[in-house]
Amino acid sequence: MIATSTSQPTASLSAAPEAISATPLSPGTVEWYRTRGERWLREHATVTWERPSRGLQVFGLGTATRRVGARGEGLREARAAIEELLVSLRESPAGAPAPMVFLAASFDPGNPLRDPAWDAFGGWQVILPAITIVRRGYQWAGVACAGDFPAGLIEEAAPLEEQTGAHLGSAIAEAVAEIRSGRYQKVVLAGSESALGFPFMFRRFGPQYLPIDEEHPLLAQDAYGLSKIVGEELARGFVRRVPELSAISLRFSWILLPEDYPKAVADAQRDPANNDFNLWAYVDVRDVATSCERALVYAAPGFEAFYIAAPDTLMREPTVELVQQRFPGRPEIRPGFAGTASPLSCAKAERLLGWRAEWTWRAVVGEV
Repeated sequence: MIATSTSQPTASLSAAPEAISATPLSPGTVEWYRTRGERWLREHATVTWERPSRGLQVFGLGTATRRVGARGEGLREARAAIEELLVSLRESPAGAPAPMVFLAASFDPGNPLRDPAWDAFGGWQVILPAITIVRRGYQWAGVACAGDFPAGLIEEAAPLEEQTGAHLGSAIAEAVAEIRSGRYQKVVLAGSESALGFPFMFRRFGPQYLPIDEEHPLLAQDAYGLSKIVGEELARGFVRRVPELSAISLRFSWILLPEDYPKAVADAQRDPANNDFNLWAYVDVRDVATSCERALVYAAPGFEAFYIAAPDTLMREPTVELVQQRFPGRPEIRPGFAGTASPLSCAKAERLLGWRAEWTWRAVVGEV
């Protein structure tokens, strides 16, 4: 998800720039930003980006350099600008966190590498903030950037949030038309555990009961989690409109690739605070793939949501003990929930989709 504040439009940019320079922020400076808190960072950020599957938040502050091109326009120039930008970033000082580039790729309809998922945004765009603060779990880093990538193409575009709203509304209208036409009778959404509200909460709260199933209230306070709830409500609305439609939301936990496990497990077990953002849950990318396969062949009409997670947490301590240590309140503990079991119940996915996770961190770390 990409979102911008509404306070400052992008400044006009002109002449060809100097090479981009990137300087890591000192620990003291990073700490200053960290202590401002998420609410302050959100309010002051020019652009924000969140990827709950990686436990990642990025806040871009200060003047944001941006280029936006209309669909099908300037593809070659755009790619050259992006490539030059990336080359300059690779030449950053050793050990510096790479400056975050907010990038929506190319959209030339004739380009075989075009990513249709970005069509709703109507073109390509690159955003490079002057200061980038990155949070991954409880780890923080920052970098300051100076310079710009080659000027040209379209400058002084409309604020990003206006483009996003207009094009997203158009995309939804097109989706409704396709569904009404009967062309599509199956919709599978990439949902998220973030709809529960834990990954990016402003005010801390705990689960009402364990394990969490699909009946647990969705209590998101943040934009990303709320967007996942809205996506599911849209799917429910489609089903009310076209009752024969089958719409499924797969609420993925934190997705890990096989090569991610050694570091992810070590970080989580070093300090329980590092992964309490999603109650220490995770899911292997291979199990994500099989859940999508099962959802696509699920034939029953109507809307259903399913949690997709590994059967255990990344931790060695009992899950109930961890939750009681890190979250306010005392959740109801349902019969049979014990040990390092995942806080997310996948019983519904097993019952209706015939899906069950096959991969756990213990098996994968032994391989890697």
